Amino acid sequence: MSTYEVVALYFIRGFAHFRDIPFIQRNLAEVFKKINDSTEKARVGSGNDFFKRVSNLFILPRELGGKVYGNKGSLDFVEKLIKAAIDYRVCKLTYGTEEKKYRIGPLHFFNYRDAMYVLSKNMALSELYSKDIFINLALHRVKGVRVLENEYFEYPSGFDAERYFETDLFKFEEEKQTVKLKFPPHTRDYILEREWYPKQKEELLPDGSVVVSFESDLKMILIGWIHSIQFCQRFLRLCLERH
Repeated sequence: MSTYEVVALYFIRGFAHFRDIPFIQRNLAEVFKKINDSTEKARVGSGNDFFKRVSNLFILPRELGGKVYGNKGSLDFVEKLIKAAIDYRVCKLTYGTEEKKYRIGPLHFFNYRDAMYVLSKNMALSELYSKDIFINLALHRVKGVRVLENEYFEYPSGFDAERYFETDLFKFEEEKQTVKLKFPPHTRDYILEREWYPKQKEELLPDGSVVVSFESDLKMILIGWIHSIQFCQRFLRLCLERH
């Protein structure tokens, strides 16, 4: 298998939505075990840690919803970011409607609400403060990527990606808003039985209704998530009316 065939397999595993299907999981695990075994033999012979770097490149934290992409060709720059992440190359990235400029060292890709993000080292801020500063950037907001000639970065010493995703995943390059959602009494049990958003707070009102509050910086993605909850409420109401 070629380098990018292996990368493609890990990319699919990172962003596909079949984590809860045991049959597929078992077979996927066997595929990657075979890749691991063969590349480990190659590593011992050559000293190349390619497998380890690729296997840790794509991370899938808990998902919370969905994102629809538009133009098929609008994500062509992802290949540049993938290559830069594997080779530890610094990129200059144009981002958002205001076309902000970032110099980044791409570290990992991850899926959040079906939108793809790149966890990166912010090179300018890291140099300014003499410490590693990280940033999460949504790929659908990237306007352009240029891999800088002869400019490399080192993977942050001691950086634990799994720990980062447990604590800092929801720090995005967006303005945060406080969101409060009030749910009617008949949906109380349904709302309280699960966590709808990280670090949410619940308040049970005297009339039996529930207020869920949290901070979010996801704007349009958040709106879609709220609409999905409203659909669940309408469906639940319909079921209750029928019984």
